Amino acid sequence: MKLLFENWRKFVAEEEEIDEGVGTAALGAALALGGAGKADVQQYDTDTSSGDQTTQQVDAEKQAEGELQKNEDGSYSMEYSNPVTKGMSMTNSLLKSFLGLQGKTDMMNKLFDAGLDAQSFNYSITGTNMGTKSITLKATPK
Repeated sequence: MKLLFENWRKFVAEEEEIDEGVGTAALGAALALGGAGKADVQQYDTDTSSGDQTTQQVDAEKQAEGELQKNEDGSYSMEYSNPVTKGMSMTNSLLKSFLGLQGKTDMMNKLFDAGLDAQSFNYSITGTNMGTKSITLKATPK
């Protein structure tokens, strides 16, 4: 039994040395072949300014959804979702973490677009909807 283990160790040690040698030789050959020729960069005409150009209009999927609503107390609310989260399995806290920063940024942009100073509000997440994978954000004046 002892002889069997010794022979096995010798075999494994030889196998590793062979693999390393073959790997080094293969790497050397690949480098030699890869660097042997230099491509002529000027052989391809990539100038497209003189040819006909086509533009195509496509409908892009809306990346984020949310509409700003003014509340009676002077604060603003918005439900925010992102198509990326559709079909994902996540907890309430993960949904808040995943959408929170982008939702706040989107809400700040909407407040700015409405002519308001977005920096003069405190932002909070007031709810989640796991069915629609959305969060409800609230912007309260400071």
